[in-house]
Amino acid sequence: MNQLKSIINVKPVVIAVIDSGISNELLLSNTLVIEKITLTEKGTVWGNAVDEHGHGTAIAGMLSEFCGNSIELIIIKILNENCRSTSIQMIKAIEMAIEMKPDIINMSLGTEDFTYKGDLVRLCNLAQLNDILITTTTSKNNISTLPYILEGTIKVLTHSQLRNDKYLYSDHIDRFYTLGAAHIVPWKNGRIVFINQNSFATPYFIKEFILIKKNEGFKSNYDACNALLTKCKNISNIENNIINKEMPINRLIFNEIIQIVRRNYKDFNESHNSFIQDLDSKFCVELLQVIKNEFAYEIPVSYFNIYDFEYISNLSNKIDAILNGTIN
Repeated sequence: MNQLKSIINVKPVVIAVIDSGISNELLLSNTLVIEKITLTEKGTVWGNAVDEHGHGTAIAGMLSEFCGNSIELIIIKILNENCRSTSIQMIKAIEMAIEMKPDIINMSLGTEDFTYKGDLVRLCNLAQLNDILITTTTSKNNISTLPYILEGTIKVLTHSQLRNDKYLYSDHIDRFYTLGAAHIVPWKNGRIVFINQNSFATPYFIKEFILIKKNEGFKSNYDACNALLTKCKNISNIENNIINKEMPINRLIFNEIIQIVRRNYKDFNESHNSFIQDLDSKFCVELLQVIKNEFAYEIPVSYFNIYDFEYISNLSNKIDAILNGTIN
């Protein structure tokens, strides 16, 4: 995937994120939150959408790190501390979002309750009439969820054979595929964590959608989406991505990381695979945090997945590319 560059004098893409809210501790990358709303059975609360779970913070954080000031966010909270809501609340949230006329309604959630399928079909059709994309995904264990299965929704899934986010794939019909490995996301209370679920796939699509819409001058969101669908590599031609050890480009960053690792793993050998030397995902998260804090590097954590830590040289090269604005 290409790094998104802000384009001067281009109107930001407005994204309504229907989820669990947003943590007050989340540092957004020049992304404006234009509204925060909480929907509960007792009523609607405006100006507040504090995340009690972490899921919504991850989605908002990924979007912000990927897209910066090329987007603006509307946060609509319906999920509670257990990441649960009701179909009625979901329908109310979609109705509210459509009234606010965003470009995208992101729904990294869904329901197996088909009681209100008719209402969701009506709302999806209404969104299409207003050129609003509804980005959806579904559980890895059950693809028959709403609104994912509905015609007109933008379906985004992870794929286990995709070990990096360099390219977005599609089936050239109605589905997009992205990174299928554990990757780092911002979480509530200022934490960052590894996660590997379909529900965090949609920001990868949105990043590429914004690129093609703005770089190629599309006025219609659906026209841009359809162009991206056919432009993506076909998932049927996917090749196994083998992670090769790279030569370090920036020796300073490379040596700094090795020094940090050796504080905990004295006999660490940088020429070998990190994970056969007992490094685990918990240490990878801690390592990235230490690198950010000690060297004051502006590193968007959402760009990293577990395979980036397989070799220290690969990790240092990715950090160097991010700092220099050359990340692919």
